[in-house]
Amino acid sequence: MKVIRLFSIVAIFLAMLFKTMAVPYVLGDITIVGGARLNGPLGVASQINSFSAPPIVISVDGDLAATVNPTDPVLFTLPFKFGVSTPYTTLYSVGGWNFELFSSTIDFQNSKFLGISGVGEITGNGFLPTPATFRFSTQSPSAGGYYSFSASSATPPGSTTIPDGGSTLIFSAIPILGILAVRKLRN
Repeated sequence: MKVIRLFSIVAIFLAMLFKTMAVPYVLGDITIVGGARLNGPLGVASQINSFSAPPIVISVDGDLAATVNPTDPVLFTLPFKFGVSTPYTTLYSVGGWNFELFSSTIDFQNSKFLGISGVGEITGNGFLPTPATFRFSTQSPSAGGYYSFSASSATPPGSTTIPDGGSTLIFSAIPILGILAVRKLRN
């Protein structure tokens, strides 16, 4: 009976460990381009109202590359307002991935250039939500009312915000399991 209890404890520990390790965090970057119609001249614009065509992926790597290819269309939520703290549950999606934007700031804006940065997370395709950055930039002149733009998202490699996948759990639980095993065997 003591052996069965010991095996039960070990089985529960291993189930917790494999559950922790089974779903990885996303690693990878994606770059996107397109033509955006803003709600005013570049120097005072505060949002994107529409696109000339669906924006497309230009490059992708890491885990994202398993389901995303260059030239894949990207679905953005519109209007996309610049520099607001209102989160976008899905700022954009492509290939089963979603980018949730928590907040963004206007880094630089004048009549010739607009640069925006933001923070959020990438989710999808069986991976855990992963912290990520977002960048958007466009410049004048516009053609036919559309400004060319580029955007990118990146997960921070080796970031301390991404948990270690279970090794801490293993090393902290081994002494506890050892103590429990000794107690069970003594009884």
